[in-house]
Amino acid sequence: MSLKKLKTAFWYAEVLKISGLTSAYQLDMHFDAGNSKLWNKYKNVTRVPSRKTLAEVELQFPGTQRAFKLGPNRFFEILESESLREAIAIILLEIETILNSHGFQLTETPFVPENISLADYLHEVSDTLVKNSAFYGVGKCFAPLKLAIFHSASRFLDYRRPLISTVDSLLLDIEDVYRVSPQVWSYDNEISEAQERVVAFKKFRTLVSVDES
Repeated sequence: MSLKKLKTAFWYAEVLKISGLTSAYQLDMHFDAGNSKLWNKYKNVTRVPSRKTLAEVELQFPGTQRAFKLGPNRFFEILESESLREAIAIILLEIETILNSHGFQLTETPFVPENISLADYLHEVSDTLVKNSAFYGVGKCFAPLKLAIFHSASRFLDYRRPLISTVDSLLLDIEDVYRVSPQVWSYDNEISEAQERVVAFKKFRTLVSVDES
């Protein structure tokens, strides 16, 4: 799936969440779309919202335009970075934001060895997220960040691995490390932190598996 389509899928879900509406039909009625089934096209990702549409929806449901632009935990912004350094800067900013929101103060970056390459640095960040997410209690928040880290390293190091392959590799990695069954798809109150991470990744997997064009 192209990034614009991935953005559309996430944006549509956020519009439903913020508006409190429950279907494409209700959104059509709310925005006087008539019988065009316009919102069904957004739901099925056969149409990408225009800048005008994004602005109009934002006026009624603030926060939806930011969702389209940045994604979960600035995921889309990281994917659209023009350099590895820019991606790292955004990743570290979001890590600090997440930790602060959970009552932790990040006074210094604890995973910056001297003379380390940017590629190795990304992997250090990724490993630190996994090792400390249980302590911080924010495992699910870090799922899109870990995915963005792997994708950024892949993109800027000329691996050119498709996003869907990146997601698959991460799923296999996490399922192997945490011994979580590949059949874990649903979320419930008793789910473990490791399962929670896998569920978050699999939501991305379902988004990007529709179409890689």
